[in-house]
Amino acid sequence: MDAVLSELVGYTADAYTVRPLGVGDAPELFERITSDPVVTRFLPYRTHTEVAQAVDMILAYRELLQQQPAGYMLGVFDSGSLIGVVGLSMVGHSVAISHKFARMARGSGRRFTRPFGQWIMAHDAVWRMWAHCDAENIAGRRALERTGATFEGVARKYAIAPNISPWPRDCLIFSYCKGDF
Repeated sequence: MDAVLSELVGYTADAYTVRPLGVGDAPELFERITSDPVVTRFLPYRTHTEVAQAVDMILAYRELLQQQPAGYMLGVFDSGSLIGVVGLSMVGHSVAISHKFARMARGSGRRFTRPFGQWIMAHDAVWRMWAHCDAENIAGRRALERTGATFEGVARKYAIAPNISPWPRDCLIFSYCKGDF
């Protein structure tokens, strides 16, 4: 399990590079992703209003990784510029993936997910990769479908999207299994 996730540092496909986010990435993270209400609408945190919130988020994920080393929050870079964030956690043979890309990088999520997913699924320890999106997130659903994910069903009251409501919301569950790519 740790071998799969530790190999992520420095993953490169086409123009994309994946690496852990550092505090120095906070201004780009804030400018392109966490301060954009369109990008953060369905995410599990409120839209940021200052760079310090992005710094706090990076530090919080680092601390979480120290306590629970089965997950990562990584930056996705295109030619050195931060264009997205990917979150991964692994339990047993299954990897949960989440990602969000800046509006200026529209289409990059789809172009990134397929080769990245193929790379993850090539590991012997991984048999399943799955993701969820808010039931009202039409763009998220379409992105998952375009990458070949299989719709599994609705998880009722699964996740909170505080930019929409303080209450848990229904989410759609998608998966990829060995042989799907």
